[in-house]
This record gives sequence, structure tokens and C-alpha cells, in this order.
Amino acid sequence: METTGLDFQNDRPIEIGAVLYSTGQKRTMESTGFLVKTDVAISSFITGLTGLTHAAVNKFGYDSVDALDIVIDMMKEAEAIVGPERDSFRQAHVGAWASRHGRTIPEKLWIDTRTDLPGVESKGLTYMAADHGFLNLFPHGALTDVQTCLKIVSMYDIDVVVARAKEPVVVLKAHTGFNGLPDNALAKARKFGWNLRISLVQGCEAKRCSSRNKPRRVRRILCHGYPGRKPMVFIALKSSAKAQGESNGVNR
Repeated sequence: METTGLDFQNDRPIEIGAVLYSTGQKRTMESTGFLVKTDVAISSFITGLTGLTHAAVNKFGYDSVDALDIVIDMMKEAEAIVGPERDSFRQAHVGAWASRHGRTIPEKLWIDTRTDLPGVESKGLTYMAADHGFLNLFPHGALTDVQTCLKIVSMYDIDVVVARAKEPVVVLKAHTGFNGLPDNALAKARKFGWNLRISLVQGCEAKRCSSRNKPRRVRRILCHGYPGRKPMVFIALKSSAKAQGESNGVNR
């Protein structure tokens, strides 16, 4: 999915890519990619990133509700949804999109290529593809990004991937300053990064890992569930603690 921006309440989808893939037969059952009309302006930054313009999506795009219905129909056929950042960008946008049109998103397991592949470092999709020996030839194209995700996932035992996706997610939250400050650099050096859902306060960095890999020296944790989503564990860390598990309180 490509959108006009990161704000899932005010921004809108402008391109959809979806593939129905059989892990048993190891082939695509159905695939589609299309633009989506929007009344929200597409910034020059988004155009530079995706190549999409307002004129293009309004000329060639599907009406928003029709596009959403196609997505929902394909989700109904699937046993799980695969993509990067399952509890963040895309899931948040799809949920808000459905709410605007009075639709309901089918409850499915969401598999995150950044956290659910065993032994794989969380990176951007282009870098992950290169690490796996191939190139994503058209980055930020919705359909090609999906195909890249599926190629990466197909290199792993799907039963192991599914089992990891079903585990609770541990989120380590480091309270940092603005970009450029020493504590921000320290957090990034320890693989913390900005996250749409996890960044509940300004200047917050977060990283995710499997519950089996959670730190041992955490003093306080809080299991918090969202409707229709798996429980998550939020752990607040002081940046000066060097991400070793010293808690400075749990954010509810």
C-alpha cells in the first residue's frame, strides 16, 4: 500500500498491491495492483518517493470504496496477511480506511517480515531483499513490494514463521530527544526506530522483538491488548540505561 502520508486518520491510500499466494503449491493464485482516487493532496515528497501524482490517481484510480472492497475480498480468501510492520503503518491505514466506509476488516493473522522471520535483522524491504540475494526492482510500487515480501517469506519454513507471528510482541520503548541529540543516536545504534503505533509520545523510539527474546532485566511490564489485535508488551526504557532493561515507568 502507498499512501499520501503516515497519518492514518487524515491521509489516504493511493495505490494497492495484493497477492493471494499458496504456500502449499508455492505459486500465486491471484494478484492485483491499482491506483486509488483521493481528495487528499499528494505532496511532492510522496511523488518523489512513489512516482505517483494526483492527476494519475484521479485519472486511472478506482473509487476508494470499490478499491477497499477488492482488498477485503482478497483478505477473506487468505489465512494470513503478510507485510512489513503489521501493527503499524499498513494495518492502521487499512483499519481507518474501512471505518470511513463502514466496512469491517476480516480478522486474520498478520505476519511481519521485519519481526517474524527467524534470524533476520529488521531492515527496510529493499535492504532485506538484497540480504536475501535479489533486488526489489521497483521500490515503493505497491504490487512489487508485496511480491518482494512474498519472495523473502518463501525462503523460510512457513510453519515457523506462523508460530512466531502468533507470539506476543515485545516492544522496547526508549525515551529520546529530537533527531541529532546524543540519546537519539544511542537509541538508533541499538536498532531502535520510529514506529507509527508505538510512538505514543513525541521523541519516542521503539524496537520490536519476539517474546522469547525479551530482555531479562526488565522491572515492570504491562500486557496491553487492542480490539482485534494480539496482546503487546510495552517496556519503557531510559536511553541512559543503554537499553539494558532499566525501567522508568510503563506507558498505558
